[in-house]
Formats: sequence, C-alpha cells, structure tokens
Amino acid sequence: MTAYEECPKFLRCAVNKCPLDPKYKERRPHPDDRETVCRLEKEVRVFIGSKYDNLPYDGMIGDEYKMHKRWHTSPETQMADQ
Repeated sequence: MTAYEECPKFLRCAVNKCPLDPKYKERRPHPDDRETVCRLEKEVRVFIGSKYDNLPYDGMIGDEYKMHKRWHTSPETQMADQ
C-alpha cells in the first residue's frame, strides 16, 4: 500500500499533485483537474506521511513544510527547547 492509497479520500479525489505521493515535487496540477489542491486536513496527511520515509514533505504541501522547517530551526524555538 502507498501513502496516497491510505488517504480516506483516495477513491474520490481528483487532485493530480498529491502531497502523499512520493513524486509530489515532480507533479503539476493538470489543467482539467476539478480540484488542484489537496483538501485533506493537514493533521491527517502528516499522520499518514509519518509512516513513510519516501515522501518529500512528510505529507505536507510545500508551503506548510517550509513553515514547519522555519519554525523548528528558529533560534526562539531552539532556546525554548533547552
């Protein structure tokens, strides 16, 4: 089973660029797609993504992942962890 097959919306989803797809970075939304953005809740995507080590953004979309990385590498966060 793949990460995107674990998605509860898999059978009825029309998003070509799925954040649960190992080739997420390579995919582009198709002009004829009914939906171009994943509507699955972030927490669910991250939970599913945590089971797989081949997802580029751990189930997050690009902007979510950038903010996640920025948060976890900020000096304020690192000081709070100490």
